[in-house]
Amino acid sequence: MKLHFQSKLLFVIIVLGLLNACKSDKNKAPITNGVYWWNGDMTRYNSNFESYLPWLKTNQVTKIYFKQYDIDWNNARGIFPINGVNEAPNDVAIRLYHQFIPCIFITNKVFENANEAELKELSERLAAKIDTSFLEYQIDCDWSAGTKDKYFLFLNFLKQKLPKHIQSVTIRLYQYKYPDKTGVPPADRGALMLYNFNSPKNYSEQNSIFNKEEALKYVNTEKYKLPLDFILPSFSWSVIYANKVFVGLLRNFDATSTLTFCNQKSKNIYESKLDTVIEDFYIRKGNEIKVEDMDAKSLQEANDLISKFKNTDQYTVSIFSLTEKTKSTIHHEVAKNIYRITE
Repeated sequence: MKLHFQSKLLFVIIVLGLLNACKSDKNKAPITNGVYWWNGDMTRYNSNFESYLPWLKTNQVTKIYFKQYDIDWNNARGIFPINGVNEAPNDVAIRLYHQFIPCIFITNKVFENANEAELKELSERLAAKIDTSFLEYQIDCDWSAGTKDKYFLFLNFLKQKLPKHIQSVTIRLYQYKYPDKTGVPPADRGALMLYNFNSPKNYSEQNSIFNKEEALKYVNTEKYKLPLDFILPSFSWSVIYANKVFVGLLRNFDATSTLTFCNQKSKNIYESKLDTVIEDFYIRKGNEIKVEDMDAKSLQEANDLISKFKNTDQYTVSIFSLTEKTKSTIHHEVAKNIYRITE
């Protein structure tokens, strides 16, 4: 009789445990919605960030990656910050509904030139600046096979200083494709950038921001050895060429004005009819301007690629970056095809 009662009790415990596990898994969202804010400071008196809150709420975006520092290296100064420190909103209500992740961009020059002691000092300085209320921080670096050892050493130094934080790193597609050459960072998570497949410095009519056929060339049969999140592009630029040689990027140029001083040569390439100055670039007659953009269709194609690269069922899908143009391109009907949105 006692044995029978114990068997029943054990059965009940097992069933309850399974039910709780199922309930826990059900409540755990497999996909988190994110966005990148690259427009400077986010505090109330220094930016228009709050004007984006309705869009964030409608599309249930909870993770916001913001650029906190850019760090570079030169002979005169060694390691130095390129710009000032950007801060997350200090509004308690905003922080209640959104998780903010500071992003630190570090040029590859730092790891080409800095020694171990300098990298350790850099990790200490950054750790002291990262708000302890943040759950995660992200390091953005276009490291190479030649700098991987120093870069990974730096990541380990920083992890030792911030052991309770999630350390995420950006992953370029060539780093994803060739882990045997570039290594796999000793981080907690990677954020795979599904854009910039070709350099805009190489003259081509093909869109260098996104091209589906080009992206498929980077798919590996072997899964990447770091849990991946994903970054989709929502930005534009115009590329200046002189005799098919790269001159520079126009980042704030209104592409609709090209026809006022250009002849259209092809779908997205225009030839200047006169000498002019735009964004401090002197454009000569005969120079070409290649307009590159992301529309809703291309963004959906980028999102569809996630299934080719994903190596975990729980990940974040983020848009780079949040601007007024992004708000109009990714309206709610488009967002529903990209983000996980519960009605």
